[in-house]
Amino acid sequence: MDQFLNQIKKQGYYNLKKFFNLNDILSIKKKILHSINNPDNIKIAKNLKLAVQKDPNIIRYYQSKIKYNLTKKEIRQGYKSYGKKTNKILLDNPINIFGNYFVKLLDNKMIKIIQKKIKNPKIGYLALNCEFKNNLPGNDANLIHTDDNSSLENKTNLLKIAIPFHLMNNDRFEFRQICIHKKKISNVKQYMTLNEIPKNIKKKIQAPNIKCGDAIIFDPNNFFHFGAKTKYNVRIVLTIVVIDKKHPMKNKAKEFKINNNILKSLSKNQKNFCSLFLRN
Repeated sequence: MDQFLNQIKKQGYYNLKKFFNLNDILSIKKKILHSINNPDNIKIAKNLKLAVQKDPNIIRYYQSKIKYNLTKKEIRQGYKSYGKKTNKILLDNPINIFGNYFVKLLDNKMIKIIQKKIKNPKIGYLALNCEFKNNLPGNDANLIHTDDNSSLENKTNLLKIAIPFHLMNNDRFEFRQICIHKKKISNVKQYMTLNEIPKNIKKKIQAPNIKCGDAIIFDPNNFFHFGAKTKYNVRIVLTIVVIDKKHPMKNKAKEFKINNNILKSLSKNQKNFCSLFLRN
């Protein structure tokens, strides 16, 4: 069996080594850090500190379900201030933030790898998250979870690509995964803490060898995964959700648009990969 297909099937992830060079990473990181103190660039910024005071169990829900938002005034005070009140923010329109670097994201080698699993892959969604070092409890992404709510095998064609832009030196990405298919795990919930999973399952948790410049492709529906709380002041991760054209998530692609300057730089294969953005 092909190495990529074998690893996705058995352990649920595949490493993409040297996906970005260091100079590009530093440039992108600078642009993102410049963006996160402007409320106009932020799509979701929840006041987790206030939400937890109202309901300590709120961390078990998707961040979007929290009803308390950070104010524009709080965001303008800077992430060093508002990062004490929230674990993460979701930036709006990541294509604009990345600019011409977006073309490099659509790496043709990566597309060919994914085509082994999804015959005609499309980008269905982009999530550019910034997470902050603070004393708040972990949120939904820090809990061990799958992205769907079924205990059965999810055969929907969906993969995620996570690309970190914050790592330094020889540090590993904080992504963790239980490398056993969820259908082989019984009596578990969709969202769990480390203390809530059996000891024999804990032994299956891996920290993939993802370092600065690397990326990871993983199956979020069939393998439990989580992100350990960050030790960095800001953790920056772009997640690319890859689907087939029949997946219901295709309707979320209307949130994204590619400007003409970037469009002109794309190959035919790249245009097909992000074609759900081009119909808008």
